[in-house]
Amino acid sequence: MADISPFHVLNAQANHEDVQRNWMWQLEIPMLNTIVKDVDSEGLKTRIKDASIPGSDIDVMEIKYMGGSQFFPGMRKPSTEFTSNFVETEDHYVYAAIHGWMSLMQQTDDRLTNAGASLMASKSNGYGLTVFLKLFTYDAVLSRTFEFVGCWPKSLGQVGLSYDSSGLVEYAVGWKYDNYHIVA
Repeated sequence: MADISPFHVLNAQANHEDVQRNWMWQLEIPMLNTIVKDVDSEGLKTRIKDASIPGSDIDVMEIKYMGGSQFFPGMRKPSTEFTSNFVETEDHYVYAAIHGWMSLMQQTDDRLTNAGASLMASKSNGYGLTVFLKLFTYDAVLSRTFEFVGCWPKSLGQVGLSYDSSGLVEYAVGWKYDNYHIVA
């Protein structure tokens, strides 16, 4: 079984009304520290409010035979996108890390000499990383791991700020990837 020592369902959310139901998913980006400054040396490990597990579809091939049709499974077409929803407090650590990653891919930092230039080769430059989505049981035992290969943030949702809210900052991130595997 994989080491899950950094994850504990009660960490930092002990006062949440239903901790186990709301914090059973973890997103890990182990190599994010290699491209985004100010990310911990182990990369980014954070619990998420919810996520979508990608689906897939199989094309159907129709063969006409003696006035009828027979159907056969064709090529598998897996989804190449998933979403995750983050909840943060005032440190905005995850938001800053993902925003920094997106800025790197599009070179929107005006302090760089090639600012504004879209990097078509961003994957070969190391910006497409391996991302892990881990699912845990109620008693914090790892039950399943999804590995997303060549993954990068496609969209960073808007963050609503309001005095009416509980002080939590919530936003969605859309991810694009090449392929995924169910590891465990």
